[in-house]
Amino acid sequence: MKNYKILIFHKIVSLFFVLLILLAPALESTVLIRMFGSVNKDELVSAVALPTTPVPPTRPNLSTNTVTDALSPTQFGYQASIASRVVNNKSDFLLMSDQNSGATFDYQKQGSSFGNTEMMFALWTIYTKNNPNANYVIYLGQDTTIGSPVDDNGAVGTLSSSNISFADLNGRAKSITIVSDFNDNVNSTASNQNGKKLIFAVFNPVNNTVAQWFLGVPTILRNVNVGTNMSDTFLVPSWLKIYAQGSPFAFSNGAYIWNSNGAVVNAMVYGGSDTRDLITDTSVWIGSSGQVGNNFSVFGGNEKSGTITGNTRVTIANTTGTDTFQTMSGGSLAGTIKGNTSLNIKTNNTYIKRIFGGGVGLSTATDL
Repeated sequence: MKNYKILIFHKIVSLFFVLLILLAPALESTVLIRMFGSVNKDELVSAVALPTTPVPPTRPNLSTNTVTDALSPTQFGYQASIASRVVNNKSDFLLMSDQNSGATFDYQKQGSSFGNTEMMFALWTIYTKNNPNANYVIYLGQDTTIGSPVDDNGAVGTLSSSNISFADLNGRAKSITIVSDFNDNVNSTASNQNGKKLIFAVFNPVNNTVAQWFLGVPTILRNVNVGTNMSDTFLVPSWLKIYAQGSPFAFSNGAYIWNSNGAVVNAMVYGGSDTRDLITDTSVWIGSSGQVGNNFSVFGGNEKSGTITGNTRVTIANTTGTDTFQTMSGGSLAGTIKGNTSLNIKTNNTYIKRIFGGGVGLSTATDL
């Protein structure tokens, strides 16, 4: 009998839980009504309904601008090959332009090596001719080492054939193209064309291994090897900084950054300047790069500070594929751009560590 009573008790308990489950919605509604007063059916459903999937907020359309390419070497500079003009002058330092032809040169010097002296004579010739419609070519028939004042941001003192820089040529030429391979194949690939070297002297090989080159007119490096005078004896890399200062610049086909006597070269190209304010658009076009082990960086704007009022453009059209691009930036490393920035990378033939459509670090960019 005792077992029978226990069985009945278990059945009653089970029935109680079944009824509790069935009456739960009604009980929940009763609790809600007691909490909130009289509610209608819709309010009750809304009150007990499970949450739905959240709807993402409407995002405003961001204004975008089409990518604008930098000027390519087919759009400015000396367009023809100089091979036929230097066929009898393969070891000479030559200055020529599209305003003359054949074996007519603006300046010519024979020798086994060249440097500041020959380069300043060529720059002084361009300066004194003062022809803003002339596209000049400087042909390096031998290795040529240049330094201050040639690569300075303007020579200090009175300008002369022994005191002048590339930056001083602003407005006195349409462009300058530098070539060191006498074959000068204008359709050469992004590789070393076995030309002679344009060598930039660093400030100090021990504690200041930086070489700087400030430009004053649109400039193209074509079929020429570029490096510094550093040696691996010091076991430190060198830095080659090129400032286009608002003039179009192109590292064209056949231009090649080479390891300077075994020392790594960190090449940095700026469409702007180091710290100067500029009111102009900038344009940097890269169609070649350099030797394995070197590092290449390109910026559309300035290096340290300053404001560029205008648009900046960087186009990476091709590379040798054997070097490393540290940074590609349409803007500045530091400074302000009051305009649009544009970076167009058209090749997958290289390794790029950092890509910025705008500026880097302390830089800013704003629309005009």
